[in-house]
Amino acid sequence: TRSSAGAPVRRRSPTPDPTEEEEFIVDAVNELRQQAPGVTYRWSKNLDDKDDDSELANWGTILRGADRGDGWLRVGGRYLPTVVAGAVVLHRT
Repeated sequence: TRSSAGAPVRRRSPTPDPTEEEEFIVDAVNELRQQAPGVTYRWSKNLDDKDDDSELANWGTILRGADRGDGWLRVGGRYLPTVVAGAVVLHRT
């Protein structure tokens, strides 16, 4: 699909293609930023399945991942939740 100017139009579907990678920025409200330096990667779509041996996705980081359409972003072989403590932490750029 193209815009009237002929440029490609990016889809913003509520059920995005789970294989399409996009850029996201890791960001949150100040209260959450004060509690942790970023978001912990998970091995699965389970908040308790943390990859404690990896670096965090630090606040302000821009990363590429596939929005699974279910509250999780797949980044390589791991996952990040899109919402933590009720606050959205991953935003499309």
